[in-house]
Amino acid sequence: MYRNWKRMAALGLAVLLGCAIPVSTMLAAEQDAETVQDTEEDVILDGEVADGADVSDEENVPEDEADLSKDDTLADGTDADDGDVGDEAFVDEVDEADADEDGSEEMIPETIQKAPAKAAESPESVAVPVIVIKRQGQDKTQHTFGGKIEFEYVNSWAPLYDVSASQDGNTVTLFCCLENVGKDEETKSEEQVKDLYWGKDGQSSPASIEPTKDGNYVLYVKAVGEDNQTAYAWAGGVVVDTVDPKVTGVENGKTYPEGTVFQVEDDNLESVTINEQPAVPEADGSYKVVANGTSCVIKAKDKAGNSISYSITILEENPGEETDVISKNGTYSLKSGKEYQLTAGKWKLSGDKSVYQGGSTFYVGSDGNYTFVKY
Repeated sequence: MYRNWKRMAALGLAVLLGCAIPVSTMLAAEQDAETVQDTEEDVILDGEVADGADVSDEENVPEDEADLSKDDTLADGTDADDGDVGDEAFVDEVDEADADEDGSEEMIPETIQKAPAKAAESPESVAVPVIVIKRQGQDKTQHTFGGKIEFEYVNSWAPLYDVSASQDGNTVTLFCCLENVGKDEETKSEEQVKDLYWGKDGQSSPASIEPTKDGNYVLYVKAVGEDNQTAYAWAGGVVVDTVDPKVTGVENGKTYPEGTVFQVEDDNLESVTINEQPAVPEADGSYKVVANGTSCVIKAKDKAGNSISYSITILEENPGEETDVISKNGTYSLKSGKEYQLTAGKWKLSGDKSVYQGGSTFYVGSDGNYTFVKY
């Protein structure tokens, strides 16, 4: 007991004077206390002196220590007999004081250290479904609504789009609206898209979209996932055209004089060629036959890839030729009031739908060049 009081007194003094006394002085004080303890250890054993004297005798105890023994209370209010007060309590205080003297970071007792502030955790939210619209393997998904529609052209009713949607692995329901539109229309606004008729029942992802007839289409897609999270998207326009261009005014395999007028009809017409050369339309949109020797090849193609080809024969021209007998195809200069004869067979006169029997005679009402075709 005596040894412990000596040591505690020395350490307590070191703590109180820690700010003014160097660490070396404090350590020296502790060493002195330990030396005294070591010296007296042989004399004091379990409260008895070596000769059997009772150490409780006040006359054998220094006055300052006797006071402590009577009071059994340290200056800081700690019970000296408390088993919890030992070397460790003082060593902790000395270590902290030493740290201050060395300029090191101040040590805060572990029991009162502040826990690091935790980052505010945002509430979990369900992700919005992600829509992907592909055509022939290419991503056509668009999320910006409003503006001009760019059209692609196809010549079959095969599946136009492959549509899929996902939401972090959750089930997603698709609603698709394939709208038939005009080529000059703009895509709907986002609010207008929400008001489209989507039908009562959706379909699972993925889905394939296929039209049932020719037309100009725009695909709008809505995806509804967990917690009714909803997303919208659309794909660029597609023109489905399965019909070949139509040529009128001439017939394939027939014979016509050069300069004969014909028309090409197709809503998506891309090009017209005559004898492999680009044909220039007249002011009214019509075209004229151009001879390549005695033949003419007309080709028309639309933007969807549909095409048609006509091959016609050109009449031989005999401008100024005066004859009384028409015996072969060609253009003849005839005079009014004069009698002419057609050879055997059936004949047609350019610009006249009537069919004339050969072997008969005829007259023309005015002078001019007339084209005859025998068939």
